[in-house]
Amino acid sequence: MKKLYSIVLLSVFVLFTQTSCLKNRNDIRIRNNFGMALKVKVGPTDYGTVNSVSTTEYKMVPDGTNEITGDISGTITLQKRSKAKYTININNAGVITLVEDSK
Repeated sequence: MKKLYSIVLLSVFVLFTQTSCLKNRNDIRIRNNFGMALKVKVGPTDYGTVNSVSTTEYKMVPDGTNEITGDISGTITLQKRSKAKYTININNAGVITLVEDSK
């Protein structure tokens, strides 16, 4: 019986730690208001070609500093172990801004 109790307790612990890791993530989408389609990559996350005047779906981007590469360039820094949703806005002049979306 003690062995079964230990297995159940260990399983609950593993499940709890797995789901808490999922809460510590940053989801980012790209809003392109530039006059043409742009290829965009944020850190290791590839958004592909983002059409003009469109917004992508959210994708997970790791904490810390991430380079924005592709047809545009820049750097963003995300707080460690936060759960947030952000939008990277690219305006019609090509200026990049990071905005935290309302929760």
